[in-house]
Parts: sequence; structure tokens; C-alpha cells
Amino acid sequence: MVDPAELLPPLKQALDNSGLDPIIAVQSLDVLITIFRDESVDPLHRQHAILCLASAYHHILKFSAVNQGQPQGWNKLQSVKSAIFALVEQKHAPLSLRLSAIKFAQRSIVVQSRPQGRTSSRDVNVSLIAGNHPFIDTRALESENTRTLHSLLTLIFTPQKLSIVTATINILGVLARQRPQYAAAIAPALATWTPAPLQTMVTNPSQLKSVDKLLYGVLKHLVKLGLTGNSTPTVMESLSKQAQRIEQLTRDEQSRKKAMKRAMAETPSLKSLDLKRQRTNDHLPSVFADSSSRMDIDVTKLPLESVIDGLIESLEKVSKQSLENAINKSRERIKTEESSQSTTHVLPSRPQPGPSRQLEPQSQPFAQDGMDVDEKPIDPLKVDIDDDELEDDVEGINRNLNDTVAPFGEAQQAIQSQSQNQNHSENEQGATRMQGVKSKAQSLLSAMQKVQHPTNLDKRDRLLVIRNAIGRICKSIPHSALTETADEDIRKSTLKFQGRDLWSVVLVRLLTRGLSYVGNHIQDEQLQLEKRARETLIDFISMDFDRRYNIAILWLNEEWFNYTLLKDTEENASLDGYNELLSHIIDRQITQLSNNNSNITSAAFVKFVMDLPIISQDSLNKVHKICLDSESLKAPVGFIILRELVAMRLPVRQASLEILLTLAVHPDLKTRRAAVNSVRKWVPDNEKLTPIVLDHALKSLHSLYQDQQTFLSSLDVKKEEDGTRTDFGINQEADVKLDNDDQPMKQDGGASENSQKESHEEGVTLSPKERAAAIDTRILERSELVFSLCLRQTEILKDIFIVYTRLSPELKDSFEKALTPMIRGLGSSNQNLLVILKTFDQDSEPLALRILNVLTDFGKEKPSAELVKFIRELSAEREGKIDPRFVIPILQELSKDEIIAELPRIVKLLKSEENKQLIRTVFSSVVEPPQSFGSVNTNVVRVDKDKPDKITPAELLTILHERETEIGLKETIIAIAICFSLTDIFRSDVLAIFMQSMSEVKVLPKLFMRTVIQAVTTYKTLVPFVSTNLFSRLITRKIWLMPVMWEGFVRCAKVIAPASFGALLQLPQDTLKDLVKKQPTLRPGLYDFVLRKAPKSQILRIFDDIPAGQATPPPSAS
Repeated sequence: MVDPAELLPPLKQALDNSGLDPIIAVQSLDVLITIFRDESVDPLHRQHAILCLASAYHHILKFSAVNQGQPQGWNKLQSVKSAIFALVEQKHAPLSLRLSAIKFAQRSIVVQSRPQGRTSSRDVNVSLIAGNHPFIDTRALESENTRTLHSLLTLIFTPQKLSIVTATINILGVLARQRPQYAAAIAPALATWTPAPLQTMVTNPSQLKSVDKLLYGVLKHLVKLGLTGNSTPTVMESLSKQAQRIEQLTRDEQSRKKAMKRAMAETPSLKSLDLKRQRTNDHLPSVFADSSSRMDIDVTKLPLESVIDGLIESLEKVSKQSLENAINKSRERIKTEESSQSTTHVLPSRPQPGPSRQLEPQSQPFAQDGMDVDEKPIDPLKVDIDDDELEDDVEGINRNLNDTVAPFGEAQQAIQSQSQNQNHSENEQGATRMQGVKSKAQSLLSAMQKVQHPTNLDKRDRLLVIRNAIGRICKSIPHSALTETADEDIRKSTLKFQGRDLWSVVLVRLLTRGLSYVGNHIQDEQLQLEKRARETLIDFISMDFDRRYNIAILWLNEEWFNYTLLKDTEENASLDGYNELLSHIIDRQITQLSNNNSNITSAAFVKFVMDLPIISQDSLNKVHKICLDSESLKAPVGFIILRELVAMRLPVRQASLEILLTLAVHPDLKTRRAAVNSVRKWVPDNEKLTPIVLDHALKSLHSLYQDQQTFLSSLDVKKEEDGTRTDFGINQEADVKLDNDDQPMKQDGGASENSQKESHEEGVTLSPKERAAAIDTRILERSELVFSLCLRQTEILKDIFIVYTRLSPELKDSFEKALTPMIRGLGSSNQNLLVILKTFDQDSEPLALRILNVLTDFGKEKPSAELVKFIRELSAEREGKIDPRFVIPILQELSKDEIIAELPRIVKLLKSEENKQLIRTVFSSVVEPPQSFGSVNTNVVRVDKDKPDKITPAELLTILHERETEIGLKETIIAIAICFSLTDIFRSDVLAIFMQSMSEVKVLPKLFMRTVIQAVTTYKTLVPFVSTNLFSRLITRKIWLMPVMWEGFVRCAKVIAPASFGALLQLPQDTLKDLVKKQPTLRPGLYDFVLRKAPKSQILRIFDDIPAGQATPPPSAS
């Protein structure tokens, strides 16, 4: 487990950044939850973990809103949220945890509620969540907010610690400002608060005053912002009461202070203090000779405020001149002590045993100075020092040593003199002073001897010394300190490497300037020593890169600085050493990232790259390769680095941007999507990068038609004589070179690299499925970046229409499919989209239709008011000459008369067989289903009065028959057949109503009798209605005089026979005789019918030529 002290502060800083990639917050959840739930962890670290979770909440919500198929991060946060909320009310929990839990509750309410009015783009909340989200229930979150707010309000009305109450009041004030909808509950609650719950929790009345002041300020701020609403009178009354309480507490506090002053003035201790000050000023040796007359008092038992007031009152009695003199004397004494310590290095003498003696006046200053020297040693490794300060310090140390060593003779003479005097007078009065002189002289001599006579080493020995020094320092870290069970103090002292410690500076300068001093003409053995010395430190850094990458940064900075020093004096100076070291470190860390090594995290590697003094092209190429490995966990790290380089490192901005743009048109889907998501954020906010990104995107889009012939011809692979296949040529662009990567192209949607390779070996042409997949991949590869940018800059749609008109029909279908997600993202309310959509021509009409269908989800969603208005205006501008498929999505929003006017044009689409399902959908949408047969509901109330009326099923059939000539007989027949297939709408009772109404029209449609035959064939229950009611009406209208209708009448009579015999007998005898003569199949059945019904009827005469015995009735229609 990582050290929370080093992980949490930078993680909190990163999570507070609103522009952070949400995936980082998701990845950090496991560590934060583990730290929070581990009760053995320091409560301070658990507090920081809660604050990190609060900062991560909006990132998790943003990630879950976009990635609806990945609920793991959201579920993890929800699982720990209840445990954090529980800390709010746990009185025995650590105070730090409760405070952070209160902050988490406030952040949770803000994220889980919707803002009112204009908000900042940084305000991430549940308004991002769609209504049909699979795992986030916004209503449940808002209900949870109510419970959480109730818990926070309860805190201030129950006995709590003072810091809990003040923190909660602050949080409530901020919450009311961020989410005004909760101010209606917060303001009245704060207004009714009184300090009664705190009476038992505080001992100092001034603490109550501070709470009242805080509450007064919060309520005043809410009133100023107009957030109190209907509770404004209550709040104003509360403000008045609080002002009175604050004033009364202030008066009580002043009274207590005055009483304390009087009590202190009456005590003898202040008088003794005045006496002490007077005696001190007199410089008398016998000031404290009589200690029995002095009265001691324990000041620690007095209130702090009373002691401060007493001191101030005493200082007020001192004159200004006396105070200035005392200050000047103190300054002179401090300067004397500092100069004495820096120039003479006086060491404190050990006190000699024996009776204490009165020092002479001349020796008192020296003894005083000696007593003020700090004897505590200073650890130089703990001194934080910058590189430039180190340069100055080294020069200063050299100067001090030179000055110290210079008086060699004087120091030696002082030592000899001291030895002689010590032999003769060890117990004399000057023993202490002479001991200080001896210490001073010994220090000078010791320093002189240490810097004299340096040992000269040859090149090999220098390398050995450097390498051994590095090895000793790196190996001095105990292995137990690297384990999770190591003692916390040991871990902090041995593992907290900041790269600025003195030992790290020494190491890197030994490796840079020390090794470079050896020279360039070194032998193999020396080269190996130098290489091993560098590898030793690289291994040390790689063992715990997260904590030690700062050492690598320091090392690389030193290499670069060494180059800047040498390039002015040496012609052959180069950055080869820097580049080689950087390449070695990056390769090592990339390998660890690939293996998911716990010694390195993505955040540390990103920070390392961003802190480099120079980023070479080779380093960028390595980052490029990281991005190409889409199946590895390290790929997102590469894209993060490239984004940061473009944003923050101007020297490599162009090169980094070119890599990202190249990856944005990469064949691999995951790589391309990651690059597109990286560059789209700069459009249109970044004025410098937007033109570059747009230009590259449009070039890739236009390349679709510029080399489409070459691409399509490469798919038409023929079997060669040698049994091999020619190259597909997918990556061989003639006009625009978009990808410099030599990796083979990966196909999406089924055309995988393996299948291509297999086909290549066998020499078999592409199957239709493989061909379609190759085309889909080609379209996505070149257009996905443009489609993504259209969501931010819709003007690009003009280029999309231009490119579409120039594509071959085979590419247009894939182009339309690839366009679907972008159109859904824009939505039907986007005015720029509708304006550009108006300008389509005949060639781009299919694309416009596709966009229109996507906006209405192919008829599944109700069109917006803007879309309905757009189609009406488009139809009016083009005088109704637009494709009727433009009108179909808005048919439900048209009036009944408008629907009837558009139906003939829509039914004409049946000229194409593929439109049958479309017309079926249209009929289902515009026809109002009939009510249950024979039932009437008088309680039905129409709710949506503004919704246009629909046409009835009978009216639809009537329209089709009356306008059969305009529509076309063939199309009308197909449309009527579609109606009969909708059995739940076109029932027998509906058909009966239609036939009855149609029989009364002046001119019967040509297809009427055909429809009647189709009706009685479909519904046998209609046979009685047709044989009695309908046939009688038609005979009354002399249907035998209408040749087409008469032919249909006869056919229908044969279909429903013998039910039609009764109606046939209503025909004139001549007509009936002619019918029987032309339809011999009707003779037997009709003869038997007449014989049974009217054996003496004169109608039998028409059957005289048929013997009675031969008459056999035909089978009756059931």
C-alpha cells in the first residue's frame, strides 16, 4: 500500500482540477476507499481520503453519464457514501473525520441536485444524466439530498463540539448560495437557532459570541442575495436578536476584563514585578540577595487574556525613549552574538567543578556570549537547499576555510601559551576564559588540517570512488523500509525523497561533472565503470519511481546544465549524454507500466515527462508508441502526456499536436477514439489550436473522394497466377498522407487483420461482408474526427454535404451510417444544423433524409417544434416539390386536412418495393384505432386538446379509392393490401362502414369491387352484409350498366354464393338470363335456390334449357 502522506495531497490537487480526465478519478477510487475503511490508518489520512472522494464525486458523475455501460465506479462511490454520511452524526468519531464528512455531504448535495439559473461549466450535476440512465436514479438522489440536509440541520440544534457547529453553519451558507432551492429550508432553520445547545459544550462565553457573529454574517449574506424568500421577516427578527446577544456578550466580556485588571492590580506580584524592573535597571550585585521578601505567583493559572492585558498595561507605563533604548541594546547584542559565532566559532566550555566565583566585570560579556551558543548539532542532510544556493554556499565555505586556516602561526602560538599557563595555574580565576581560547584554537587547527594535502587520484580511481559512493548511498536504504509493514517513522525518514536533498545533489553532480571530467578518451574498463555507476542510480530510481522520480529530474537537469556550461567552451559539446539517459529511463518506466508494476503510477510518469528540461523527438516517438498500444493499460498515459505537452510546452507543441492528429485518423478504433477525444477539447475554445485541428480534419474528410477510385479498385482483388493476392492498397493514399505509422491496418466490424491475412494467402477475393467492413473502416478512419468536431462547430456540416455528393454510391451508405451518432448528438433543436440542412440539393437529398430520420429516431420519437417548423418552411420554399419522405416524420403533428393532402404523394413511394414497411408505419401513425365494437364510453375526456385529429380507418380507405388515379392503380392496390394486413385497425366493422359509405358516391372507384371481394374473403362475417345490403344498393344503382363494376359484381357474387342468390334475383330477367348464360357455374345453384324459394315463379323460364335432374347446387360458401 502506498504512503497516504505522499499520495493524498497531490491527488487532492489533481481532483480539484475541473479539467481532469474522469478516468483518473475512477482509477483512484479503490485506493481512497481502502484508506478510508482501514481504521488502523492515521485519522488525518482518512480525513484526506474523504476530502479526495468529495472532490472526485463530480468526476465520477461525469464519467458515468457518458459511459453508461460501466457502472463500477459509480457503485463503488455509492457503497462508501453511506459510511461517510454515518460519520456526520457519530459524536464519538474523530473530529477531523466528522468535519471532512460534513464537507463531503455538502459536495454530495450540490452534485446530486440541479442548478437554478445560469451556472458555470465547472458545475457538474445530475442535469447531465439522461432520464433513462441504466444505473443512476436522479429521483432517488434528490430524495437522498433531503435526508442529508435534514441531518446537517439537526447538527446545529443538538449539543456538539464548537468546531462542528461552526463548520456546519458555514457549509449551510455555502449550500444555500450554490443551490437556492434549499435556501427555503436553510434560512428559517438558521433563523431559529439559539446558543442553548452549546451552553454545556463551551466554557468561555467569547466562544458563543464567535458563533453568533458567524451566524449573523451568514444570514446577512442570504438576505443580501435575496435567498430568504417568504422567511425574510423571521430572518430579520433573528438578526435583530443576534445583534442584541452579541452586544450583551461584548459588555459582559468587558466587565470581566475590568474585574480581572482590578484583581491583578491588588496582588503583590505586580508590585514585585515593578520592584524587579527598578532593581534590574540599577545593575546592583545584590538585587536578589533577599529572596524572602518576594512573593511568587503561578501565571499559568491566570487566564491568557488577563495576562496579556497586564503586560500591555505594564508596557504602557514605560516611556517611549526607554523602550527604544531597550530595543536598540537588544539588537546590538544579537548582532554581537551572530558575528562572534560566525567568525570565531566559539564552542561552549564545559563547566568546571568547584565553588562558583564572582566574575570580574571584564569577563562577564565573554561568559555571557559563551552561554548563548546553541549546542544542538545541525544535520546538514536535512537542510533544504536549491542548486543556485548550493553554488554560493560552496564558494562561501571555501572562503571561510581559507580565512580560518590563514592564521596558522597565531593559532599554534596560542595553543602553546595555553599549555604552559595550564600547567602552572589550572585553578586560577581565568580558567574558563582560557578554555574558550583553547577551543577556538583547536577548531582553527582542525579545520586547517582537514583541507590540506588532497589525495590525487587517477581516472580509474576517480570512477571507482564515484561508483562506490553511489552504491553505498543507494544501498543504505534498508529493505524493510520498502515494505508495507515498516514502521511509519522509518518510512517517512527513508523514503521521502524530494530530489532537493544535499545527498541527491551530490550524487547527480558526481555522475555528470565528475564523470565528464574524466575525459572522452577512456578505455573499456573505465567505460564499464561509468556505465555501472549510472545504472546503479537508475536501478535505485526505478525501484520506487513514484517517490524517486524527482531524483531523475534533478539528474537530467544537471546533464542539461552541464551541456550549457560546456557548449560555450567546447565545440564538440552535445546532448548525447542527456538523450541517452532520458531514453534509458523512459524505456525502463514504459516496461514497468506495461507490466502493471506497483513501483510506478501513471501520474508519476506524466509528472516526470512534464518536468523535463528538454523533450527530444526520440522521447516523443516513444510516447507515440505508447499510444499505439491500445490493448495495454499504458495507452491512456501517452495521450495524457501529449495533451499536456500541447497545452504547456510550447517548444514541442507542434510535434505533439501532429502526433495526436495522426492518431486521430488511425485505423485502430480505440487509438483513434482516444486521439479524437484529446483534440476535440480545443475546438473552438483555443484560438491557436482550432485552425490547425480543423484544417487537418477537413483534409482527412476530403481525402475520402480524392482517392476513392484507388481504394475501391484495391478491393476488387483477383486471383494471381502464383496464387497470391495483390495488396488492398488501403493505406496507399496518393494525395493526402495521413498516417506515418507502418503498422498494418486493422479493420472494424468483422474484417479483422487475421481474416485479411488468410485471404491474402489463399488468393480469394473479398466477400461482400468483408468488403462492406473495409469500406466502413475507411469511412470512420477519415471522418470520425470531423463528426466529433461538428458537435462543437456545426459550420463543418457544409463540408460534409459537399463530400457526400462526391462519394460513390458504395461509399455513401457507409457515410450515412457513420453520421448517425453525430446527428443524435446535435439534436433536432440545433438551429445551425437546421439552417445548413435547408441548403441541400438533389445530390445530397438522401443525406438530408438520413439526418431527418436520425433526428426523429426513425419515427420513434416525437419531432421537436423546431423540426416541424423547419419542414413546413422547407415545403413552402420548394413549393411542395420535396421528397414526401421529408413529411413522414412530422405527419403526427399535421392537421387532418394536411395529412389527407400529403397521403397521395406518400403512397406513391410504393413504386419501390422497399418502402412497404415505411407505408405500413405511416398508416399506423396517422390512423386512429377504432373503439371496441359495440361499446361507447361516455367518460372519456380528451386530455391533449392541441393534438391534431387523426383520420379514421374508413376515411383512409376512402381516400385511397377516391384518389386511385392520382396515386396509380398498382400503388393503390398495394396500399389497400397493407391496410388489410393491419387487422387490429381495419376490422370487419370498419370495412362495413367503408363499403356502405362508398356505395353512395356518385362514381364508384374502379378498385371498389376488388376491395369488396378482398373484404369478404378476409372476413366471412361480412358475407350477409354484402349479399343483402351492399348488393341491393348496387342493383338499385343499375350496376350492370357499369362494365368494370359489373364484372367485379359478378365475381363477388360467385365468391359469396349461394348467399348472393337472393340479391341476384332482384336483377331484371334479361340481365339475369344473360348472367346465367355467361356464368354457367351459377346455373345449378341458382336454379335450386329459385326452385326451393318460389317453385312457381316465372324466373324458372330462364332455366328451361336445363333439365331439373341435372341441376346440382354448387358447394355453399361457409
